[in-house]
This record gives sequence, structure tokens and C-alpha cells, in this order.
Amino acid sequence: MGWNGSGVVTRNNGTNSGSNTWENDRDASIKITADNHDTHDQDLADAIQNTIAKDGQNTPTADLPMNNQKHTGVGNATAANHYAGAGQVQNGAFQWGGTAAGTADALTINLTPTLTAYTAGLTVRFLASDDSATTTPTININAAGAKTLVNQDGDALTAGDIVNGTIYEATYDGTNFRVYVSASQDLSDYVQGPASATDGAVALFDGTGGKTLKDGPSITSGSGDLLRADGDGSGLSGIVDQIARDIAATSLAWQLAQADAASVPGADLGNLKLVDNLQTDSLATKTGATYDSVNDWYSNATTTDDGTAGETGIDTAELSNATGANAGMQFSAAASGSVVEATFDVLSVATPGNYHVEIWSNSGNSPSAQIGSDSASVNITTSGVKTFTWATGPSVTASTVYWVVLVPEGAYNITASTCATVAGFISCRDNTITSLATGSPINASRDLIFGMTIATSAGTATLVPTATTITTGAQDALGYFIYDPVDATTLGTDLTVDISIDGGSTYEAASLTAVGDLGSTGKKLFRAEADVSGQSGTSLQYRLKLDAAAAAKEMRYTDCVGLIPLY
Repeated sequence: MGWNGSGVVTRNNGTNSGSNTWENDRDASIKITADNHDTHDQDLADAIQNTIAKDGQNTPTADLPMNNQKHTGVGNATAANHYAGAGQVQNGAFQWGGTAAGTADALTINLTPTLTAYTAGLTVRFLASDDSATTTPTININAAGAKTLVNQDGDALTAGDIVNGTIYEATYDGTNFRVYVSASQDLSDYVQGPASATDGAVALFDGTGGKTLKDGPSITSGSGDLLRADGDGSGLSGIVDQIARDIAATSLAWQLAQADAASVPGADLGNLKLVDNLQTDSLATKTGATYDSVNDWYSNATTTDDGTAGETGIDTAELSNATGANAGMQFSAAASGSVVEATFDVLSVATPGNYHVEIWSNSGNSPSAQIGSDSASVNITTSGVKTFTWATGPSVTASTVYWVVLVPEGAYNITASTCATVAGFISCRDNTITSLATGSPINASRDLIFGMTIATSAGTATLVPTATTITTGAQDALGYFIYDPVDATTLGTDLTVDISIDGGSTYEAASLTAVGDLGSTGKKLFRAEADVSGQSGTSLQYRLKLDAAAAAKEMRYTDCVGLIPLY
């Protein structure tokens, strides 16, 4: 029966089978006959026929399972349908075409085994022997046909993309061979290096010379150079982190911007110079500026005082729900402009609380409609003169009659000081603002002590502090400032900063950058940077200008966070 289909050969003589075929016949008294012998011999012949001859005389008729065994001592494949030797695969022999022959733009290579047709995904490698001169070089492998070489994206190459002496890998996409090339060798659109360079220097872009690089500062530890980040981190001291500086400045600015901040008049805090929250009239030069000692700012606005502020208190007036909680005073505006501040004289406080001031138009000698917005609220808990301010004050016209009204924001009770009546003013009180009437004054011979400040125009103001001493050799100066733009302000145009290190003999214009708002205070922080390397000296100061005369923009300079000389 030869092989049994499961890989086992069992002898068979037609009567008995197995390893004792003839013994079984003997024991059964069966004679050895010619037909039994032929059957047995044919069975062996069939088994031999189903084996593979080592000299290749026959071939398998089905797949051969190797039972995890391997063919050893195999020769290298020389045709596409040969076994591949592991060494051939490992050394890339099947894909290596060697040095390309042909011409610069018509390359030819040969693979072993011989390639007869191209299929998508076929990848070959070759060594270029010339620079390509056109945008459409071709490659022909084993004379299977010339195919165009394109870049990795499928786009046409640039002349010179194929470079002599460079190894390339090309993959057939079904139409062309895609070859990975570095940036185009046509450098007209790229930045090019300098003709010479200094060892250790950083290349800088040279806009004057076109798309070229020039020598920059060295990476050393010298003045003006970039510092090397040494193993111990010491070189990191020269690394500038503008974000970190802005964050630190913002933190200090927030503290200075608070109304209850301690007075810091032109102080030096370490390397932070000229710190000043302007709680005193401290600047050396303030041409065209008005200092507000209540709000601690310099303004470029010209102001006119109005009202009864400064009069001597000789009597009192209770302001409560029982007597009339709103205190109003009719007045004729002394000038045209914006009411930026109001003051009110409080004699005593029975029930403390928040108050604000409103400006109203007049109709029939009573308030008619509110003009503009409320002032900022003030918590009245003690006696004294209380000051109310506006970020953008209500507009008034000269000689026009208005009402200024102190408004409680709850059921509070205070007593106001009153003075002898002043011509042009009539003071009243009522629980409803529109019910205030000149025909019902608090006292015909008394007036509330109510003052107003009207900003009449905005001009140019120049502000300069007293210089402070710094170490010689400053190359740059960095400053942070806070301002309150009553009107929309353009940094660098409406507000400018110049910096000097020679005591004001020369100034360098600073570039200004907005850093951000300081919460809901209405104040803004900005950064000023100036190159002072052209100056020589040790006296640092700045010159800040509120220069908005043409646009009549009002601005308030509120704090100097500080200046930092940079070396």
C-alpha cells in the first residue's frame, strides 16, 4: 500500500502486511508465490516513487510541511522563483542596483535576480553617478522600461535633486518611481550660510545681504555674548526669559495698584530702579501735568474746580430715610468738560454703608435724567471729606444747570456738614432723586459742602523722575509702567517713553508693549525697552510723555513698577 496518507509506509504482499509479512505467510503455511512477491515489490516501488529524489529527477505534487525544520546549505537565489538565502535578504542584495549607469538623466541599473516587470510597491536602491540636469530624469531596471523619477510627494524633481555619489531609494507607485530627496539644491529660495564663520559663533539672518546668514555672537561667557549652559547651570544666568519678567512685573504692579499700598516714592529695590506708586508728588519734572493727591496720579487734563468744597462747616444735615436719604445740590457748571471727581463733607456716621455720586440734568429746578455713569462706590464709615471718582466722567457744558447727588446704596444714616449758603448753589435732600427741588431746600441759608472737579481739556504732559545711580556699562534698559487710559490710548503715539543713562543729556526712544489689564481697576501695565548702548553714564531716568493734545485724550500715569538696566 506504500504511503498510507499520514506519512507511514507499511509493506504488503497481498496476504499479510507489516514488518513480519513473510513470517506471517510461513506461519500460515502460505507459500512464497510469484504474485505475492510482485505485490510486495510493487508496494515498495510505490513508496519510493512518492519520495523526492536528491538529484532533482522528480518534483513535489503538494505543499511540503517542514515541521519547524529548515533547509540548510541553500545556494543564493538567481531567479525570481528561487528560495532567498537569509544572507541575500539581510544585505539587501535583491534591491541593490549598485552604481547607476546610463546618463545623468537616463539612469540604468540591474538587479539580481533579473526584474522582468514593475509592480506597485517595488523598492530599489542605487548609487547616483552624476548630477541630474533636468526635472524629469528616468530610471530603467533590467531593461524593463524607463520610468520617471519624481519626489516623495509625486511632484517633479528640481534640476540637481539627484546628486552624484548619493545613495537613493526609489519606490514604484504604479506610474513613476518616487525617490526621497533633500531640500532642492537650487538655493535661491533658501537661507545660505556665510562665506566664512567664526568658531563658536551663532549665525544671524542678514536682511541687507538677502537670504544669507552672517556671524553672530559667540557662545561664551563674555560681555554681549550668549552664555554657555555649563554643567553646573551657571551659564543659565545669561538666559533672558521675557515671560518670567512680565509675570514678576505684573505681580508687583498689582500690589502697587492697590489703593491701600504702602508709599514707595522713587525707591530702588535691588536691581529694580525708580519704583514709585506716586502716593506723593515725587517727580522732578511734571510739565503740563496735574497731580491728584487723592488718587495718586498725574494727568494731562486741565481741570476746573466747582461746587462748595473748602467752605467752613457751621451746621449739620441728617441724611436718612426719615429726613431724605439722597443729598442733592443744584449748580451751574463752571466749565465744559467731564466731571472726574466729587467730594462730600461728612460730619458723622450713624449707619455706615456704600455711597456713590451721580450727575443729573435739570428740568423745572429738579433732577430730570442721569448723565453718564455712577462714580465708583465709597464705603462711608467715618467722618471727613469723602472723594468719589469716575473712570469716564459725565460730560457737562459751561453755564448749564445740573444736579450733583450723593446716593446711598442701602438704608444708611449719616450727617453732612453744611456751610453758609453760597450763591449759585441750592442744596436739598429727599428719598427720591427726581423729587429733589430747589423750592424745598434743606435750609435756605445753608448749603452742603459738595465739590466737583471738571476736566476741561487734555494736552501734553512730560514727566521725569530724579535720576538714580546704576553701574556703568548698561546696554539696554527695561521698564514697566502703569497708566489709566481715560480715553482710548495708543502706546507709542499718545503715550511715549524715552530712557537715559546719562542723567537726561540724551534719551533713547523705547519700544512699548502692552502687558495687560490689572484686574478690574481700569489700569493697564505696559513694558518699555530701549537700547542705551550708544549712551555713556551711570544716571538712569525715564521721560514719560502723555502726548495727546491733538486728539484731546485724557490719560493718567499712576505707577512706575521699575526700570532694570541690562548689561
